[in-house]
Amino acid sequence: MKRLNGCKISDSVARAFRYCAVSLLVLIMPSTRAFAEFVYVVNQTANAVNVYDSLTFVEVPGSPFPTGGTGSSLIVANPAGTRLFITNQTSQNFSVLDATTGALITAPISTGGAGPFGIAINPAGTRLYIVNEFTGNFSVFDANTLAPIGLPIFTGGGGPQRIAINSAGTLICIPNVNTGNLSVFDANTLLPFGASPFLIGGNPHEVVFSPDGTLVYITDVVANTVRAYETVTFTATTAAMSTDLGPFDIAVSPDGSLVYVVNLAGDTIDLFTGVVLGPVGGSPLIPPQDPFGIAINSAGTLLYIATTSSGTINRFDATSPFTLQQTLTNPGAVYLGIILNTPPPLTPASLTGHQKKNDFGCKFERFNVLKWKSPEASLVNIAGYFVYRDGVRIATLGASAHKYKDHNRKEGALTLYSITSFDANGVESAPVNVEIK
Repeated sequence: MKRLNGCKISDSVARAFRYCAVSLLVLIMPSTRAFAEFVYVVNQTANAVNVYDSLTFVEVPGSPFPTGGTGSSLIVANPAGTRLFITNQTSQNFSVLDATTGALITAPISTGGAGPFGIAINPAGTRLYIVNEFTGNFSVFDANTLAPIGLPIFTGGGGPQRIAINSAGTLICIPNVNTGNLSVFDANTLLPFGASPFLIGGNPHEVVFSPDGTLVYITDVVANTVRAYETVTFTATTAAMSTDLGPFDIAVSPDGSLVYVVNLAGDTIDLFTGVVLGPVGGSPLIPPQDPFGIAINSAGTLLYIATTSSGTINRFDATSPFTLQQTLTNPGAVYLGIILNTPPPLTPASLTGHQKKNDFGCKFERFNVLKWKSPEASLVNIAGYFVYRDGVRIATLGASAHKYKDHNRKEGALTLYSITSFDANGVESAPVNVEIK
């Protein structure tokens, strides 16, 4: 038997009091391993999006994600990684999916034009731009509310298929394959930029900005070339560089040093230096038949090629020696658009909170108890949870923790608690909140 402030208490109560009186915070830090990005590829045969771990090529649970449209073609994700947008050329609409669960956010939405194909989203994640090939115009939508912003806008050319937006979110470029010109618009006012459309000749098809926005790279699908243009007067900065047959898609390394051109008819990928467009040793790469879409990971180390007739996704080293690492085959699939995306972890579920009391005889201590569950479904592995009290982080817990006790609280004091999950990179989910009084 011991005494505390003159009160007789048992040894067990004394030990409990010492535990509660000392403020102890144990931090379980996240792993340093970065979780893989995910490959999202549009399968036009199934009108669905197949999702794979980009390192293991294992298809994630719940994949494929049906689009709800027909003629599903190209795909983008919002910058937050939470939403997918897919054009459906046959049903003349676009689909919006939850990037983690694959659930349709809403029924497919009409673009107001015919043959929607190319698609882009601004860096702020607020505007979506969709090219309608058969009506020669493009549509703009609020990427959050999904409401149209005005009516479709004519490009001033014929046969537009692709669209790109610069990293500043100020310019959009649309090549017109049938009329040999390039339409450029202010991405905010939606007014033509400068002397748009700019005459560049030939049959321009794909367009991609350099990471710094100072150049655009444009392929010619008939002349079998790629060329760089500056982005003020859209004058060519290099001679046209020859490619294999049917240059159809382009990717640029994150540092802008390499340009990769997919040749649909030639069954190859040509490599060029990014600024002066010189050929690179080790080119061309040879994927299986009919390569269509191309994507590069955020580190610039891995290249992913989607094919149409052979139904494969092929992973290459994105830098020398550009070797083929792995091929994933889905017989019967017609793969078109492909992107890499890392959705954030999902919010913890079923958060509850209440106050309890430790009674030590002549003294007692109040503490708040929080309980929650893991998210029901998440592509991203949960590395742990952050606990916040009135907006201030008070604890970092491991992935197996689903309970937290906040000691030495006052009776009747209203306290707001928030729990977020985080991944191995420290990326947080949206919070779930509870108040305790």
